Amino acid sequence: MLQTEEARDAQRRAEAALSKTRQHNEWLVADVQRISADAAEHRRLAERHEKHLANVMEEARDLRRERDALAQQTALLHGQVHGAPSAARANGRSRHET
Repeated sequence: MLQTEEARDAQRRAEAALSKTRQHNEWLVADVQRISADAAEHRRLAERHEKHLANVMEEARDLRRERDALAQQTALLHGQVHGAPSAARANGRSRHET
């Protein structure tokens, strides 16, 4: 009779341990699903940010080209308006001082 009680008690403990293990496994499965969903969202955000970065870098290149073209035009216009420097200006004197 004592062995039967011990066997039943051992079976109850095993069932309780199994129940705890199953509950723990369910929590782990839920965590894995949540983490997987978070990772997928992070991948989507990373792809979107990479595309945005590529667009911004292209726009920056375009703006630099435009800036350089405008600087070149300004230099050309400045040269046309003021003409080539005269010998007096090259010596540090303006036309009014000569």
